[in-house]
Amino acid sequence: MEPGLLVELSSTEEVALRRAARGLAESSVTAANLERLKLLSLIESKDRIILLTELGRARVAAFSRHQPYIDPNSGEFTAALAKALGVKNIE
Repeated sequence: MEPGLLVELSSTEEVALRRAARGLAESSVTAANLERLKLLSLIESKDRIILLTELGRARVAAFSRHQPYIDPNSGEFTAALAKALGVKNIE
């Protein structure tokens, strides 16, 4: 499984990821958060605009459900991830 889906994000990283979902400019996010989210393959930049990767979209989809934290090693997490990615089975 991809680290970008499992790693815990700080509150500022989560805010930065939510901002990326709205397609905001790089200048709206701190350089440290920008680099970490890129390292985790959650975002990419194009023409100084932050764009979500497929992993980033899955992570934001999980935020939008307002669900409590789910253990990433659980079947519940795998099912939620599969639903967010629109696939039937993740191995």
